[in-house]
Amino acid sequence: MPETGLWLATLRPSRAKPEIRPLLILYQRECARVLFEHVVGERTKVLGSATMAEWKAARQAINRNNYKRDRASRPPIPSA
Repeated sequence: MPETGLWLATLRPSRAKPEIRPLLILYQRECARVLFEHVVGERTKVLGSATMAEWKAARQAINRNNYKRDRASRPPIPSA
């Protein structure tokens, strides 16, 4: 029942019984840590250790490609 684990991660600790509140908070922190490590850990395996200059260059290239694609998909402006 993996859905139960996800549901527990969304509960508000302030609405839980006082005796289980600390355990719920610990569980939610652990869920957040595991999810973060899974997402970021996988990303760093794929992307490696790029420098900030490499990240900036990649972002600029993506923006240029998106701009060209968006301009190409627009209908031409009719001349008057």
